Amino acid sequence: MQEGISKIWQFLLDIIFPIKCVSCGREGEWVCTACLREIELNRELVCPRCGYASGDGSFCDQCRVTSKMAGIIVAASYEDKLLQQAVHALKYKFVREMSRPLATILSGGLKIWLNHHQGDRQDVVLVPVPLYRKRERQRGFNQTALLAQELNKMARFTVRDDVLVRIKSTPAQAKLDPIKRRKNIKGAFRLENTAILQGKTVFIIDDICTTSATLEECAKEIDKAQPREIWGLVLARGK
Repeated sequence: MQEGISKIWQFLLDIIFPIKCVSCGREGEWVCTACLREIELNRELVCPRCGYASGDGSFCDQCRVTSKMAGIIVAASYEDKLLQQAVHALKYKFVREMSRPLATILSGGLKIWLNHHQGDRQDVVLVPVPLYRKRERQRGFNQTALLAQELNKMARFTVRDDVLVRIKSTPAQAKLDPIKRRKNIKGAFRLENTAILQGKTVFIIDDICTTSATLEECAKEIDKAQPREIWGLVLARGK
């Protein structure tokens, strides 16, 4: 019943507010194919901490010692105005369908990683950063879970949004300085099932990474499952 009402409501919204590309205004898509191609992918992935050209987004030898992750794949630049608009529409205007073009951007970053890891296509698991239950109910969805699900349609990997749980309601990270971000997110997650991730290559999916505090906190929990490797996969880095 609820799903039927939701579809009717969406149909009415589409009539009153027709879907238009947020960049050029063309009707039918939130981001048209032509405009999506204009978002430039990061072709040369670097160490997420110092910027050393690592090729696949891995931490350099000096920086990795402080992280449970092997690296962070940053698919594009947040300087891109269209990317900013698309992320804002998904997170704050609750445009669920925006997850599809944004997942295409993530897919581009993942393809670069795969070019460097041809033998690592098996046993890959996508784990979206979870929202606190109350916040997810208010929003109606978890945007990182939508991104992971759409990415999975392109990459054919496993998505598990049930192994990592957010157990603390925290203020939005964007409003905090780097030190407060780490304190704010500390202890916010709990691993629910270790067996699922054991020996796997795990990608933590998030939208925007700034200080990587959220990814690092998720990785600390996931590391308890003894995965093969942990990577972050994000659309862009914020400031």
